[in-house]
Amino acid sequence: MSITAVAVLAIYLMGILLAFTRHPFFALLSYLWIFYNDPAKAWWSADIPDLRYSLIAAVAAFISALSLRSPQSNWWQDNAGAKLIAAYALWMWVQVPWAINLGAHLDGTILATKYVVLYYTIYKIASEEKLIEGFLWAHIVGCFLLGWTAFTSNVTGRLESLGGPGADDANLLAAHMVTGVAIAGFMFVGLPGYRRLAAFLMIPFILNTIILTQSRAAALATIASLPAAWYLTPKAQRRFVLIAVVLAAVLFLSLANEEFWNRISTILGIMGETTQEVRLEIIGPQFRMFLDHPLGTGHRGNEFLSPQYIPMEFLAADTGTRSAHNIFMAALVDQGFPGLILLTGLCAWVGVSLRRLKLLDAQGLPPLLGLYRAALGTALVSCFVSGLFSNMLKAEVQIWLVALLASLIARSKSAVEKLNNSDLPVAGKESPH
Repeated sequence: MSITAVAVLAIYLMGILLAFTRHPFFALLSYLWIFYNDPAKAWWSADIPDLRYSLIAAVAAFISALSLRSPQSNWWQDNAGAKLIAAYALWMWVQVPWAINLGAHLDGTILATKYVVLYYTIYKIASEEKLIEGFLWAHIVGCFLLGWTAFTSNVTGRLESLGGPGADDANLLAAHMVTGVAIAGFMFVGLPGYRRLAAFLMIPFILNTIILTQSRAAALATIASLPAAWYLTPKAQRRFVLIAVVLAAVLFLSLANEEFWNRISTILGIMGETTQEVRLEIIGPQFRMFLDHPLGTGHRGNEFLSPQYIPMEFLAADTGTRSAHNIFMAALVDQGFPGLILLTGLCAWVGVSLRRLKLLDAQGLPPLLGLYRAALGTALVSCFVSGLFSNMLKAEVQIWLVALLASLIARSKSAVEKLNNSDLPVAGKESPH
């Protein structure tokens, strides 16, 4: 057995052991560890037993979390995000009788159900500020590991296959990595000492991976998330955010290669048969799919029906099909108007929640929680923009971020209530004395 395989397996098993002897959070770390060291794509996979490592870690985290005394044990109360995600999974089970491809739909339904359990597990376990930060750091380190693999690989053309499930093509991988670099950027801005240095050292490798994917969606998502970053950042840290953005831009320009710029240039002037034109051309046929199946076709129904609705010249040459390149169109076709309503509702809940968290600044929200809000909010906005150009329905990072946002809401409300009930003066509010 190779040293790499031994190390990966040892760290993975250590996390699961510590989950039952120390704290369930270690099982979450094992889950993230195996996500970013996916045996299915690793050269050392033949050296370890063929097991469902991700599922085992998720089950360990869930079981150990059941007995955890957490201030967030009631994951359902005042948690619209949980209800919307659970309703989406439930609706997919309702769709089973009329799904176009039962096997594919069951796979997607089981995955959606797993995401509900994962949401609950993350929300209940990450119930303290240090655990929220710990999860964010695990995500950053995971993105760095992917970035290191990309940096040490001989990449020709686009970097297509590197990430774990839900991040296993160029656009999805890039969208995943944008969330990592956004969060790392805020760690660099708001945290002192070795944590700032760690973020500073990892950011170039994450940025380089985004460039290697040559994803136009990721480039647009990065730019579009900047206003959100500025708005959500606590005022005291905005100057540092501006400096960080300038430094990141300089770094990005120094890393970007000619292939990247050639691909990005098609955004500014759409000439000939570009990907953007194809995506616009297939929206009409996809809407006709919805009209013919208003309650949805089932998971991946858009792809299976595409040869019947989309002109041949717009189908992929290797498969003869065309998947959705917009998360809302994917939801509309696959899960019908109920799915679109639930997805839109989830996006609206995220936006409203971030706005309410921002308003807590005037009530004395601790700066560290404001930093987490900005990091999570910027990452979620980047996911939203990426979803306008890619089918992000299976992108697992969104579940992580939304669950952490729900946890942050609970912690922020508790922190502000504690401050307001104390005799200490609160920033933005007159002292009662």
